[in-house]
Amino acid sequence: DVFVNAYRNLLGEKVLRTGEFDIDEEARNLEIMKSQFGESVLAACEVMVKDMKDSRRLRSHLKTWSKRQSLAGDTYDEAVAKLETLVFSREYWPPFETEPIKLPNKMQELATVVNRHFSDLKHPRKLEWHHSLGQIDLDVTIKGETVSFQVTPMHAAVLCAVEESSDGISLEDLAKKLEAKEEDLHRRVQFWTSRGVLTQDDTGVLRPGAVSTAIADLQNDDEEQGPSAEDLQQAQEMKVYEHYIIGMLTNFDGLPLDRIHNMLKMFVVDVSYDRTERQLAAFLDSLVAQDTLEKRDGLYAIRK
Repeated sequence: DVFVNAYRNLLGEKVLRTGEFDIDEEARNLEIMKSQFGESVLAACEVMVKDMKDSRRLRSHLKTWSKRQSLAGDTYDEAVAKLETLVFSREYWPPFETEPIKLPNKMQELATVVNRHFSDLKHPRKLEWHHSLGQIDLDVTIKGETVSFQVTPMHAAVLCAVEESSDGISLEDLAKKLEAKEEDLHRRVQFWTSRGVLTQDDTGVLRPGAVSTAIADLQNDDEEQGPSAEDLQQAQEMKVYEHYIIGMLTNFDGLPLDRIHNMLKMFVVDVSYDRTERQLAAFLDSLVAQDTLEKRDGLYAIRK
C-alpha cells in the first residue's frame, strides 16, 4: 500500500503540476503494477489513467475544431489548438492545494471555449477549473526581443493583467482584479520584475518592462558569477526529476538529501535516475533559490 500510494502521488504530482505525461507509458506502468499488487488497490490509478485518455480526446477535438475554424475563415485562435487541458475526476486523484484566482480576459476566453466544447461532449457534466495547476509556455516580446518562459498559470495571469492595465496597476489593485491574496501575488510579481519583464516604480505601480535584464546579463556579462554552460545543461537534465521530488515531498514535512536520493532510485520508473547525491543537492538548492522548495535544519520541504 505504501508503494502504491507513493506511485499514485508521484503520478498525480507530475500530471497536475506540469501537465506532461505519456499516456501509453503510464498505461504500461499501471499494468505492471497491477500484476504485482492486484487490480483492487490500483483502482484509483486506473481512473487517473482513464482521465488522461479522455483529456487526450478533448485536446484532439479542440485541435480539429480550430483547424475547421481556420479553413472556414472564422476567428481562429492559435492558442486554442495548442491548449492542453487535463480533465480529472478529483475524488480519485491525490489531494492538492490550489490558489483561487480570477483569470484575466485573454485567458478566460480560452477557458470559455473549452467549457463549451466539454459540455457538448460530456453533457450534462461541467468543468470546475483549478487555475493554479499546470504550466504555460509564454513567448514574451519586449522592444523586439523575444524570451521564452515556462511558468504557472498564476505567473501568466499576473503578466496578462498588467498588460491589460494601460496606465499600470498597483499590487493591491492587481489582487482585487485577480481576486487573489497580495501575498500570493508578490512572489510572482518578483519573478517578472527580476527578469525585467515588468517594472515597479517608487509608488508601487507595475508596468511592462523596457528590457529583459536577465537576458542582457547573460549576454553581456559573461565574466560575472552567472551559471556556466555546463551548469545550465546539468540543471536542464535534472529538471525531469522535479515532479518526482515535489510528489514525494507532498507526503512529508521534510526529507534529508540521502532519503530523497534513495527514494528517487526506488520510484523513478519512466526515466533512468543515475545522478550522484552531489548533483541532486545542487538541483535541490536551485529549487530552493526559485522558491519552489525550502531548506531548514538539513531537510528539504515544499515552500508553504
